[in-house]
Amino acid sequence: MIRVHALAIHEIGEASDWYRTRNLILAEALEEAIEEAIGRIEEGPERWPKGGFGTRHYIMG
Repeated sequence: MIRVHALAIHEIGEASDWYRTRNLILAEALEEAIEEAIGRIEEGPERWPKGGFGTRHYIMG
């Protein structure tokens, strides 16, 4: 199970809203990239570097 930190969810929402007011195509691309990242994490969560408190880090670039 993947849990996303509340601050990350907030940041994703703000970024999505920001892009939606400027460019719908970019907003949709961001949302697709996030969904893809979550899918990659689900496929192999142990591939990503360990963080504190039993977390893993996936950096989107």
